[in-house]
Amino acid sequence: MATETKRKFAVVTGASSGIGFELARQCVEHDFDVLICAEDSQPGLIDRIRWVSSKEAAMKQTISLAVLLTIGSTVLPAQAQPASDSGYAATVRSRWNAIKRNIAGSAQAMPEAGFAFRPTPEVRTFGQLIGHLANEHYIFCSEMKGEKNPQEAVDFEKKTTKAEFVKDINDSIAYCDAAYGAMKDDAKLLAPIAPNRRDTLFSSALLNVTHDSEHYGNLVTYLRLKGIVPPSSQPSR
Repeated sequence: MATETKRKFAVVTGASSGIGFELARQCVEHDFDVLICAEDSQPGLIDRIRWVSSKEAAMKQTISLAVLLTIGSTVLPAQAQPASDSGYAATVRSRWNAIKRNIAGSAQAMPEAGFAFRPTPEVRTFGQLIGHLANEHYIFCSEMKGEKNPQEAVDFEKKTTKAEFVKDINDSIAYCDAAYGAMKDDAKLLAPIAPNRRDTLFSSALLNVTHDSEHYGNLVTYLRLKGIVPPSSQPSR
């Protein structure tokens, strides 16, 4: 009676390089059928794993490999690939998504009369704080995009009405959304913006979030002094 041979299967993500590649190679070496999950169809990937494994194992194995492309590669070929939800780019993007909601929510929560409010004569009004953040969004995010600041000639702190401030801050957030959405974990993100500079695209992204977070603390104080619950303290829906 013939003995039934059980096949062994392994699914390896990120197999195009690094730890994932090595894990896939070792699985092949131990007689696994390997399903490779990679960000793209990596020409020659299968042959490369087969060659490395066969060379080290003296070609004693029967190798069965398949490549599974990402949904983005197969379903959305004409569109930009969605950013990964893990890694340092995704982490700062997540913090941006959180703080932008609090900033926009603060502007919406303050009544019209409150935009001229300042706790002491030495500090900005609530409206000027919102305008300041809009100014900085364009400065930081234009650097992230590698383009000239499209609002360089505008000082959003000089606006006067709630409608203007709300629109301006939301427009600046939308401008930054595109920059954060395009971020990926790669060498370019960590390289100096210019040869004579030490800051990077990643540091600009992080500094923008940090700057917003610092001034959100100011906005919270202004709102509380007006008896308004700030967005981050409101009940979750």
